[in-house]
Amino acid sequence: MTINLVVSKEGIGEISFEKEKGTFLAFTYNKEKRIIEIDVIEVKKELRRTGIGSRMLKELERFAKDKKVLTIIGGSTPTREAISFWLKMGYQPDTVEDYEYTKKVLKEKDPKKAVDIPSKLIEFKKEFRYKR
Repeated sequence: MTINLVVSKEGIGEISFEKEKGTFLAFTYNKEKRIIEIDVIEVKKELRRTGIGSRMLKELERFAKDKKVLTIIGGSTPTREAISFWLKMGYQPDTVEDYEYTKKVLKEKDPKKAVDIPSKLIEFKKEFRYKR
């Protein structure tokens, strides 16, 4: 399956697969601040838990490292399944509140049930360091 990464000169980007419509990762790249904000990761239901989301995120990280990006930030729905994905990929809750919400969500027994939190999203980030 061929993966495509496209970024406009304005910094709007998308990662998608040639033959999998409805499965993509959209992001915004701020060259000056060296930050990438993930706007959405969408994986068709029948393709979930097949590694496609991980593959798209790894492709974004390769792009980020190539551009010397310092931080990737993404938001997650408050379900155990979604939170587990971000943690597995090495992302950490962005704030103390996000950390507390993460703990609350991980206690939920149903992995797909959304836990009620004030912000409706939990922010995760991954930071990169480079040798000078």
